[in-house]
Amino acid sequence: MLTVKTLMETGEIHTPHRKVGQVMDVVINHELGRVIAYLLRSEPFHTQEAVLFDALMYHSEHRGYVQSSDDVVPLIKLPRLQKLAEDYQVIGKPWLDFQGREIGTVEDISFDEQTGHVTYYKVKFHPHVPVSTPMVSAALSPFRGQ
Repeated sequence: MLTVKTLMETGEIHTPHRKVGQVMDVVINHELGRVIAYLLRSEPFHTQEAVLFDALMYHSEHRGYVQSSDDVVPLIKLPRLQKLAEDYQVIGKPWLDFQGREIGTVEDISFDEQTGHVTYYKVKFHPHVPVSTPMVSAALSPFRGQ
């Protein structure tokens, strides 16, 4: 399992021959419960770029590997993904209960590095939340952020 925070701290994308860039964030489609892309800062130009999750050949520890640099695309050339990236930044966003009240904030997201499927959202609950509310994660729950 990978976490978004781990990728943001240490994740890199490589071709078989060189480092392409540092992972800055991920884009998650919460309705599908799946990571759809990694956002990178490219080494040569320090621009924001994207690698679609399906373009990743495999993961080795905190490195993702792509076939070639052609799998890395400037985010500006992918306007729909760019819009999703803006809308789906979730670390630190509010977690709402079913009545729409804020009960905590999203601290991290864990996902399967082979399939991209989200396994849980780690939520830090506010002190006023009843004890019966799970305090570690919201396993396989739909994202209810704003």
